[in-house]
Amino acid sequence: MRTIRVNDEIELRELSTEHVLPIFTTIDSQREYLREWLPFVDYTKSPADTEQFVNSVMKKAELDGELSAAIFYNEEFAGLIGFKDTDMLNKCTEIGYWLSYNFQHKGIITTCCKKLIDDAFTKLGINRIQIKVAKNNRKSIRIPERLGFTYEGTEREGELLVSGFTDINVYSLVKSDKIVNFQDNYALKPFLDEMAEKYNNICFIENDPISIPHRYVKQQDIEIAGFFAAVLAWGQRKIIIKKCKELMQLMDDSPYDFIVHHTGKDLKQIDSFKHRTFNSIDLLYFIASLKHHYKNNASLESAFIPPGFDGTIEAALNHFRKYFFCLQHDSRTQKHIASPDRKSACKRLNMFLRWMVRNDDNGVDFGIWKQLKSANLICPIDVHVNRVARYFRLIDRKQTDWQTAVQLTNRLKEFDMNDPVKYDFALFGFGVEYKDIDS
Repeated sequence: MRTIRVNDEIELRELSTEHVLPIFTTIDSQREYLREWLPFVDYTKSPADTEQFVNSVMKKAELDGELSAAIFYNEEFAGLIGFKDTDMLNKCTEIGYWLSYNFQHKGIITTCCKKLIDDAFTKLGINRIQIKVAKNNRKSIRIPERLGFTYEGTEREGELLVSGFTDINVYSLVKSDKIVNFQDNYALKPFLDEMAEKYNNICFIENDPISIPHRYVKQQDIEIAGFFAAVLAWGQRKIIIKKCKELMQLMDDSPYDFIVHHTGKDLKQIDSFKHRTFNSIDLLYFIASLKHHYKNNASLESAFIPPGFDGTIEAALNHFRKYFFCLQHDSRTQKHIASPDRKSACKRLNMFLRWMVRNDDNGVDFGIWKQLKSANLICPIDVHVNRVARYFRLIDRKQTDWQTAVQLTNRLKEFDMNDPVKYDFALFGFGVEYKDIDS
């Protein structure tokens, strides 16, 4: 028997013969209340009638897997809910439900519907769900309305109740509609998990700046190429990748060797490099600072680790900026390295840290740094992430600054406290695919 834990109070248990008695007892004790909108009540005269119904449902479930479930609220039987008239050829189904009078006004049916809708869209391959409600049953009508269903029309005299024929309102939800419903945070975690899985794979690499460090195998080459790719990551991705490839070619496609062993003649060949406001003055300092670091360190990670490090990314980024600009430099170059203490969201550096620190089996992020932890990373906020996060109400601050990045990350930790930044893939990828989504 399948069971679905909806929340701490509600559990759905696949209908079985053990539910015959609580179903009949509830119907029998609440006939006047239930019969107004449920025509089967007058035909349910004994437990044998309920048993016949349950057996028919169980038989159908064996044939097509269609779920019908008893609702239990704090271990007490509360009602029934399930799919009906499922058509897998056309990827559509209907949700039906009824609830005992004793459990009204607790949001039980709405909560259960959310769970079934999520399972239908993400696990069962359903594209369209409908709910039918008697036209004058205002309490029940509020459920599809609350869930963001669209009213499609009315089936004239579509059902025979004790009071006579009644019109039936038809409401529908299609898979693309769930974009709207997520504004109420409905099923957001399963949706973000689905989107993260969709975009966090090697197909993502080719058209993203992370493709630049993926050209290399040596750790220091990956670090340097990734660092420059992140620093230069503003504007159109196609142009970013083109300029990064140009820079790597100027470094003879051996960035670490170039940084450590370059000569004055080598530096002349990069004098013409420019990407937006990042010019040769900035590039020459970056090369000098990186050379200074690698003279005494095997990895760039140590540049982010301050004395008495508390593990936070805020401390890491504040330290890195001070450390990176420890040599004499033109003040204009400082604008290319952000830090939390300057109120910046630090999008590019947070993206770089994601690349270096996150470690999974999907082949996108490298996971070559071990002192910084995935659980502490802060989600990068670019224009796509910002727009989608606001649409889903994951952030509500007017400005997009460090505190906004922290707010977003804290919300994402509610979905995965050990790896919140994996949802960067979901928010960014979804934003690129659905450019019309607006906050």
